[in-house]
Amino acid sequence: MFDAKIYRERFNEHQLVRRMGFVLEEVGDGTARVSCTVLEEWKNSQGILHGGVIASLIDVAIAAALKSLAGLSSRFSTVELKVNYLEPVDCPVVWAQARIRRKGVHTAFGVCEVVDEKGRLLSYGTGTFFIFEQEG
Repeated sequence: MFDAKIYRERFNEHQLVRRMGFVLEEVGDGTARVSCTVLEEWKNSQGILHGGVIASLIDVAIAAALKSLAGLSSRFSTVELKVNYLEPVDCPVVWAQARIRRKGVHTAFGVCEVVDEKGRLLSYGTGTFFIFEQEG
């Protein structure tokens, strides 16, 4: 049984996601919603959010959605990540809404939409993950 509260606490305490301004708001049943506060230091010279931050947001959101299906003790790694940047991100907060489309024994495939406060689609990403065998 997946404990969303425990996982949210673990996720939100992780040093990388804290540094990036990410917060796991919802997770369960193969879905996740992660917010990102757009920090000034993550903006490029044009004043918009750097694409690498968006890619990281998509990656962790899909991973959180997968964790809700694979379990708290599961281990997996991104093997492919594709991001379509559709609009420049110049707003203070964005949300990544991810879901797992397919989970097999050793691989999983997820999709993610990054939206602003108005629901405008800013980026779209897909990810493939390798699921390591459980020990024990």
